[in-house]
Amino acid sequence: MIPPSEEECRKGAEKGEIKPVSRPFLRDLAITLVRELLGRYDYSGALEVLRTFKSVGHWKPEVEALLKHAESRMNLNFKEAAQALASYKSRDPYREWYESVNSDDELLRLVENYFVVEIRYNNHEFADMLPRIRLFYELGKDLLPPPPEAQDIWNLLNSLKNLNRLAGDFLHQARGVGTDSINQCFRPPKSVVVTKENHELLVPTMREIAERISRLKGRELKNPYQEINEHIMRLLEEL
Repeated sequence: MIPPSEEECRKGAEKGEIKPVSRPFLRDLAITLVRELLGRYDYSGALEVLRTFKSVGHWKPEVEALLKHAESRMNLNFKEAAQALASYKSRDPYREWYESVNSDDELLRLVENYFVVEIRYNNHEFADMLPRIRLFYELGKDLLPPPPEAQDIWNLLNSLKNLNRLAGDFLHQARGVGTDSINQCFRPPKSVVVTKENHELLVPTMREIAERISRLKGRELKNPYQEINEHIMRLLEEL
């Protein structure tokens, strides 16, 4: 939807064709739409809304930069994610997000992959989720000490082994992926009481792995996408 200009609203109202719509109303509408899109982590959609409603809101340039940054990092394009925040890298909180996509820290990558899996799962984007599960699995193996040390975490991680193979098959055969495929390949660890379909336990199992490996390394689990979303909304609501 392209919002009418104030002149169009005035002329339409004079002719009785449309009711006048104020600039603040349209700005609030744009912010509401962005909030809903960020709830689904749809950064490209949010960026399109702000561009469409550009005439009714003087959006801070940091907002567009953050949307481009988040979209790029979700798609593993860390170079473009860093470029999007290059002008703000010396300021908080942008510094941490900029440095995180320039880092070779495997724990940061494992945590990032977990949160993207969670987002893709909740959006039913299962095909896009599989490569991230594969990366998560390989990073987990690199980060854990050799068994039998941390065996309980290894047991959780090994429950993803067949999903790792499914991701490889998907890449080579371009097969469709749904919850049935996940149910067949994902076997929740024996320590988990199964009261749901297997696929419903995938994200909680991966979260536990991410949390426990983070604690093992003396770190806490932080969702960069949620932090970015909250900061975007603060910038928009400051207008």
